[in-house]
This record gives sequence, C-alpha cells and structure tokens, in this order.
Amino acid sequence: MIVAVSAITVAQTEKSDQSVTIKKLWETADILTTCESVCYYNESKTIFASCIDGNPTNKDGNGFIAQLSITGEIITLKWITGLNAPKGMGIFGNKLFVTDIDRIVEIDIANAVIINEFQVEGARFLN
Repeated sequence: MIVAVSAITVAQTEKSDQSVTIKKLWETADILTTCESVCYYNESKTIFASCIDGNPTNKDGNGFIAQLSITGEIITLKWITGLNAPKGMGIFGNKLFVTDIDRIVEIDIANAVIINEFQVEGARFLN
C-alpha cells in the first residue's frame, strides 16, 4: 500500500521552530506487495512502484513494477514482471532504470518492455 501525504507548515516562530501537520491525500489498495520505491513520470503523469513481493534478497522472479495514476489508482498492477526484488528506480529520457539485487534493468516506458540489463559485479543488494 502507498499512502500519499502532504506536510503543511502551520506556524513559524522567530527561532525557526515549525509545527507541521500531515494530511492524507490518497492511498492505494493493499495489493502492492512489499512496495519498496516509487518514481513519478511526468510525460504520462503516472507513478511507477517497485514491488519486491517476497524476500528482498531472493532471486525468485516474483518482483514487479506497478503503474499508478497520480491519484493512487492502480492502472496496471503488473506492468513489468519477472524481476527478482526491484528496489530503487530512476528515469532518464523515456527509460525507467530499476535496481534488482545485482543488476540494473532498463525498461522502455512507451512499450513496457525490458530492453537491457546491466550486471553489477560483486553487488548483492543494489538499492
């Protein structure tokens, strides 16, 4: 489950003390299993969520990337499948890069396919 919140500064004194309140904006259904990271893609106004779906060190092929709307609705639960334990993500151009234990997976966003993977020698827990 992902919960989006907004922190609002409600008061500030001369000493720079701040009071903060948190307001829930939305939350997803609880079917995102072991959700590790999210990454916003401005081109399509969507959010990608990496879901480990199990042990974060197992190479089991159970991991996936979900695609969500900016209001938390799940557009495609298993947008990309066959990953092991996807964690950190970043976007460059129209490619999504995802760490997956000992490799970095490159995904073509427009076609929703893995187009490359880069093994990282000696890595055991890329995040």
